[in-house]
Amino acid sequence: MTEERKHVLVWVAQEFLHSAGMMRILGETGLIEPGVPESLVAVSAEAAGGCAITGLLVESQHGAGVWIAPEKSAGLELMIPWGFVRGIVTAETPKTKKILGLASLVQESMIQDSK
Repeated sequence: MTEERKHVLVWVAQEFLHSAGMMRILGETGLIEPGVPESLVAVSAEAAGGCAITGLLVESQHGAGVWIAPEKSAGLELMIPWGFVRGIVTAETPKTKKILGLASLVQESMIQDSK
């Protein structure tokens, strides 16, 4: 793939976590924090009404659902059916480190204050 993928956070319904061993799959692929006990994730997801899954966006225009990939597992992709998706947030990796606008004024004043 030549173009850089966007980072994605998909908020899924708690039912998704209980389907077909999904907790184990998500933990082993790194799409959710590995090493956290399944019972803790299940209780937290129930209290919050869902769970956030993060990775790289593969495709969001697919008719069946959203395709995501773990950042550290090349070649692995997971489809989240639309029925479980509650929200999607994407972000691109900044192409430049240059700070513009108000942030640059704050940074400049911090530099001057430190002198």
